[in-house]
Amino acid sequence: MGHFDFIGDERLRESLERDYAEVVTANQGEAWKTVHVLVGSIVEALLVDYLLGIDFQKRSGTDPLKMDLSTLIVTCEKEGALSTKAVQLCSAIRGYRNLIHPGRVVRLSEVVDKNGAIVATAVMRMVIDEISAKRKEEYGYTAEQIVSKLERDKSAVGILGHLLKEMTESERVRLLVKVLPNRYFELEMSLEDEFSGGSDDAEKLALLSRCFRTASGMILDEGRKKVAKEFVEVLRKENEHTVFTYETAFFQAGDLQYLSGTDRDLAKHHFLSRFAEPLTLPLLKASEGLAGFLAKDDISPLVDKLVWTAVHGKPPVLAMEARKFITNLWMNLPGGEGGLDSLVVSRLDDWISHLEKEGQPEKAQIISEIKVECGDIPF
Repeated sequence: MGHFDFIGDERLRESLERDYAEVVTANQGEAWKTVHVLVGSIVEALLVDYLLGIDFQKRSGTDPLKMDLSTLIVTCEKEGALSTKAVQLCSAIRGYRNLIHPGRVVRLSEVVDKNGAIVATAVMRMVIDEISAKRKEEYGYTAEQIVSKLERDKSAVGILGHLLKEMTESERVRLLVKVLPNRYFELEMSLEDEFSGGSDDAEKLALLSRCFRTASGMILDEGRKKVAKEFVEVLRKENEHTVFTYETAFFQAGDLQYLSGTDRDLAKHHFLSRFAEPLTLPLLKASEGLAGFLAKDDISPLVDKLVWTAVHGKPPVLAMEARKFITNLWMNLPGGEGGLDSLVVSRLDDWISHLEKEGQPEKAQIISEIKVECGDIPF
């Protein structure tokens, strides 16, 4: 995340980031005229974008795109977006247009030097800070600001719910559909690079995943449908690694309720296909809520894999989580006569009988304990 994470338009944000990087390079290379021109351009773009964002033209009849920099500065002060101090300091960059003016006399009348460049850069940063603060005050956090905050301040996870509440609904949905997944995969790529990845990035990945689940619980059903649909698009278009990562980091089986028809069938069957492979803690976490979408034929193979993991899985925490999953599965399946929950208990009986015949009473005992946890049946 960069300096302009308060800008919602991706193309404008990327353009401003590039210009900012050039300002840094120009300062290092003592290209003072370049610094002045770029700083003026960045400030002008920020002020125009702010006024467009508050529908200034509709209210005033004046098009911000046709204002000169001086007018933009004064107007933004009146709108409360710039402080008096910032406006006064902006005099350092008001004349930037003269530096690219074709007239010889006008161009040569402007003096550019290191001191001016230092002041102009400082003013630019002040304008960035003030416009960012005003944007947050009026519209709440942008998706980029939430991600940037989590990466800079890990303790922010403690107030994540409060931060997310200060976002608009559309911005929360954009966070879930685009910004969080994109940033997650960027960081994951850096982890794979032995020269740039590290435990810090791994911790950030966990925070982004947690943010996703928290935010998804705060959006309306219409937004949840968009988020679930995005997962289906990933299933259909992306490679295996991306699919598996997205599935365990962001999607949860309970989100199947926001899909219908072939989309729901596709997502459900993909989840179940993952149980043919060795189970992992992230997969078990992602599979929460799966019980509500299972059919009769799904039960036995699912229980088989969970039982095997409960008995043989390593590390021990994985075996324990598989055991808990069986219990939760039984609790959330339809009950009553002929209910799917009875199929879980029946399959556990099959395993107990099998293990006893194989001379593995200790493992049979584990399954018997799980059966008690499920049906409260004494043994």
